[in-house]
Formats: sequence, structure tokens, C-alpha cells
Amino acid sequence: RGREYEIDGRRVDGYYESESADGIQRYVLQFHRCFWHGCPTCFQVNRDRTLSSTNRGDTIHTRYERTLASTYRLRKRGYHEIEKWECNFDREYVSWRLREEAVASFPMTNIVIAANTTALARLKLYDYLEKLDKRVLYYDTDSCIYLSTGEPNEYEPRTGNFLGDMTDELESYGRGSYIESFVSGGPKFYSYIVRTPEGRTHEVCKIKGITLNFKNSIVLNFNSIKKLIEENERKRREAEEQTAGKAVINLHFTAIRRTAFHEIITQNETKSCAPVKRKFINNRYSFHTVS
Repeated sequence: RGREYEIDGRRVDGYYESESADGIQRYVLQFHRCFWHGCPTCFQVNRDRTLSSTNRGDTIHTRYERTLASTYRLRKRGYHEIEKWECNFDREYVSWRLREEAVASFPMTNIVIAANTTALARLKLYDYLEKLDKRVLYYDTDSCIYLSTGEPNEYEPRTGNFLGDMTDELESYGRGSYIESFVSGGPKFYSYIVRTPEGRTHEVCKIKGITLNFKNSIVLNFNSIKKLIEENERKRREAEEQTAGKAVINLHFTAIRRTAFHEIITQNETKSCAPVKRKFINNRYSFHTVS
């Protein structure tokens, strides 16, 4: 609501006082409707056109003049007027958000400690991967899936609830549950089937960027992912067989390489040299050469 306070015989939208070193400061709050107060931003043309059939002097320009005169009188009497135009308020209202609604930052956070903890967690994961060796089927930034034969001397990562311990995600299905089938199409793209001691099976799919609701699960499931991977593998083998039938020069040599840990090593390498089809080969505007 507007016009809630009366000052010197004039009604205003808001009023408050505050103490300062210079004494009591008096503030008047005014909210100006663009049409009724003659906004110069919203109404830049036809400002002298009559708006009322009974009052020929009622125009956008005269309304704006009355607004300026009212502001001048209040400031002359010592009031600090804070005014807001309707058009500016609408733009601010769209993006306005109370600070109380935002989540308060925890005062004990530290980005350096967080980065160091993440780096140490990667080193811990590398330690597990080194001990599991070729038994690893899949690993991510903080998890791994590996083969377990159940032999007495076989290494098993320690599981628990403490920092540095791995969590057994199969415990929720019951003690003794295991993964009987696993397929993966890349990072954060895998599916597996869990078999419980009671003989029941549970299908799990993890695909980054896709919400696996009921409708999507009909299309994306263990069988469809397995079929997709097998089809891609079949096409890859067919492409290799077609390449094997061509004239190829195979090279076997030793090369000096740098490892991921910046060590200089000498290793045996094999490369194949064969003509390939480039996109510019059949272009009559380019040279018919391939290097």
C-alpha cells in the first residue's frame, strides 16, 4: 500500500528516522508509478498529449512536473527523499533475493586443505590399484571394481567407515552378495548384475549425464549396454581384419619414452605403415598426395 505516512500535510509512501553525528536524519520513501508520475524513461514521446477529457492540462509532462515539485519541497524542508520508479523496481525485483535465504558459508572451510585431501585420496586409490593389479575391471576417482576369487592369500582392500577405508557397496544387498556380470563402456558408464545368497538378482546402471527413470531404464539397461559394447567390439575387429588384408609394413623398434612419473625409459614398440584414405584424396582442387 502507498501513502501510509503524513508529513506536513502531505501523504508519503514511507518514513523513518536515524541518528548520526549530525543529529537525527529524516528519510522519506517514495514509490513512483511510471504512468501516474510521468516517468521520463517510459514515456519519451507525446508527453504533452492530454490524458483526461475533463482536464486539458493533465499530461505526462505536467504529472512529471508535479513529481519534481513535490520532491523539491520535501528536500527543502530537510527531508532526505529516497525514490524508486516502477520500471526500475520491476527489473530489480526479478533478480532480488534475500540474503537470509542463501546458505551461509561454513567459517572453517579451507580450499587448500580440501585440495590436499583430494590429492591424498588419489594416492590412496593408486595404492589399491597397484596391489589389485590386473584384477581391476574398472576404477574411477574414488572407487574400483575388481575380480575376487576368494583364495586365502588373495589381497582384498580393507573396508570400513573410517577415513581411508573403502566402502563395500554390495553390503546393502546382504552379506555374501557378489557381482556375477559386469560391462563398461567407459568412465562413469557401466552396469552390473548383483546376485544375493537367496538367488535374487539386482541390476545396477551408472551412466553420467542421463537420468535413469522408468522410461529411460527400458532403453538403457544391462542387456542394451552389453549389446552396444559387443556391437562396437565386433565392428572394431572387422575393421582390423580389413586392414590386415591390405599391404602393410610392420615396424619393430626400440624407442626412448618418458613415463607419467617423468622417468626416461627404453621400450619396444610396434607400428604399422599403410596407405589410408584422407578426405582430400578425391578432391580435384587439391594435390593427390598423402604423407
